[in-house]
Amino acid sequence: SSQTLLDLRVSHVFDLPHNGHVELLLDVLNALNQTSEERLADDNYFSQNFARPSVLVDPRRAMLGARLTF
Repeated sequence: SSQTLLDLRVSHVFDLPHNGHVELLLDVLNALNQTSEERLADDNYFSQNFARPSVLVDPRRAMLGARLTF
């Protein structure tokens, strides 16, 4: 099936004294929280597991990070 995945990143850079920078990052992965299959259990038409998903896309998650530059 088709997939619609949306990943977002928001960042902001703060200046530090003495020519340094701190960048704060927020990543939101699978922002639409779509559940789609990544892999099928079997592609044999005569198998009872034909076209059943075996691995699904991870649910929505967020990551917070920081990057320090001198």
